[in-house]
Amino acid sequence: MSKKKRQVAVLKVLAAAAWADGHLDNEEINTIKELMIRYGLNPQEISEVTALMDHPVSYSRCEELMRDLVGLLGSDSDRHEVMEQLRELFASDGHVSDEEKEVLDGLEGVLKSMS
Repeated sequence: MSKKKRQVAVLKVLAAAAWADGHLDNEEINTIKELMIRYGLNPQEISEVTALMDHPVSYSRCEELMRDLVGLLGSDSDRHEVMEQLRELFASDGHVSDEEKEVLDGLEGVLKSMS
């Protein structure tokens, strides 16, 4: 498994989960863009992530992306890091909504059930 594949999968989960409250805030968009730059994504990978930022993403699609990601995570610390990134993303706009909390809890459940 390549590190880059895992990074792209993480960003897809973040992009999809960012829609939890029905919209993307500039802070959430900037957080995802900063990670794309840090990870050195190529144009195809950027396109895959930004496609999820163009329109609202359903919770079921978000869960599907999380299940895909879980298969790429090698350790408990990897899983912990993903959950921390989700928490930071949701808090980036200064407020974690009830919808974001529900999505966070649900995705954490998916992560734990597949670990």
